[in-house]
Amino acid sequence: MMTPKIKKKNNIWYFDDYFDFLYKKEKEIPESIRHFILDPKRYLFNTQETLHDAILTEFKFSISKDKDKLLISFLSPYQDRHYKFIFNDVINISFKTDDKTFKNNDLLIHQFLFKSKEVYSYEFIFVNGQKVTINFKQLQIIEKMR
Repeated sequence: MMTPKIKKKNNIWYFDDYFDFLYKKEKEIPESIRHFILDPKRYLFNTQETLHDAILTEFKFSISKDKDKLLISFLSPYQDRHYKFIFNDVINISFKTDDKTFKNNDLLIHQFLFKSKEVYSYEFIFVNGQKVTINFKQLQIIEKMR
């Protein structure tokens, strides 16, 4: 079953189907990121913990003999914390954009999705319409106060 996505209708964002599904599949979300993924404050537009309007500060992809790794970093909209998303065993990265310059873009929505057993997807959608989707097997999310 596909993960319902966060939807926008008539300029209003709807999170209900997305969170209902994630709570049903809670045990299948890797434990190391479960709390972060299930925390509505990470998605809402007016909380201190939100990533909405966070600024993209780093996007690094590295390939080694054993694994592929992607690091995506954000500065919170309140500039009081940094978020690092470290993707390991990256399967695919896709971009929806005409412009490959992502740095300093404001994040609009982010969402965790199930692809298949042990393969996940994460989407980052930016204010300017750009979208990055990462399919991966492992994710570490680090939040550090400034």
